[in-house]
Amino acid sequence: QGWIKTSQLRLFPEFWIKLLNTFESEYLASYRNNDLITIAMFHLTKGIVLNALNEQSTAQTHLDSASIYYQRILRSNLNSPYIPAYRSNLALVLVRLNQYEEAIREAESAVQTIPVERDAVVGSDLMENLAEVYLLAGRYDKALDQLQKVFSIPSYFSVQLIEIDPMWEPIRNHPRFLKLIDQYSVLQK
Repeated sequence: QGWIKTSQLRLFPEFWIKLLNTFESEYLASYRNNDLITIAMFHLTKGIVLNALNEQSTAQTHLDSASIYYQRILRSNLNSPYIPAYRSNLALVLVRLNQYEEAIREAESAVQTIPVERDAVVGSDLMENLAEVYLLAGRYDKALDQLQKVFSIPSYFSVQLIEIDPMWEPIRNHPRFLKLIDQYSVLQK
């Protein structure tokens, strides 16, 4: 399926870059012809890690590759039950390539296809990704709306996590963000 918990990548980029470089040098070639999903995930993951390490031009190259692979995957797997996951991951790529409207469309479509009411685990992951896409696209109120929804259900995502994740810095002093932190930090402890 290929879920990425992007906060882990941003919080521990030095660990992940070593792991990804080893994977790339020793194993990636064996996936080239038969596992496009692994290749796409690799490029998305490495792009996020390189962004966290402020290596923007190399990150851009990996994100461009991830976009190509995810689009190919979506075209060739029209009936796959994992289409929402692929669309959500493509949204994570596109928003980092400054293709905001397309990223939002993909992320929203994924959430609509598998709402949290239908699948609590996958649905919450898709909602987390949508919150991230909104944030990176500068749609702070929509990102906060998604955070409210994600925090209101059981999920891996937590107040404690976003308090230390640097990605959320642009809204850290936003009154709604502070209110969410206060409201849900008590509930999640």
